[in-house]
Amino acid sequence: MSKICHICRFENEDSVDNCEACGVLINTENDEIEEVEEITDDELVVIYTCSEIYEAEMLKANLMSAGIEAFIFSQKDRNYPVSGNLSVVKIYVHIDDAEDAVNYVNSLDKENSDSENSDEEEN
Repeated sequence: MSKICHICRFENEDSVDNCEACGVLINTENDEIEEVEEITDDELVVIYTCSEIYEAEMLKANLMSAGIEAFIFSQKDRNYPVSGNLSVVKIYVHIDDAEDAVNYVNSLDKENSDSENSDEEEN
């Protein structure tokens, strides 16, 4: 059993009092401890890859705000920084949400390219 942070939804070990991700106190009498539903690999699909974790975090936040639960898998090791992009950061969603997620990502890309084109036309 794990403790889920009510702020950032990070899965923490039972023994911690503060969330390991955001630092908020999660071991209070008012907080309920949620059971974590295990998700298997065959329930998730990759919808986006990038080379930087900050890009994946921004896209995950956008997907979450659209009601699409997203997960980040990063092969980067921050303890051993190296030059170049030697690893990939992947964003996963539930297979049922994959089509909506891809459409949402494509709409964000279209908005970005449209705004870049209008900026270039102004210059």
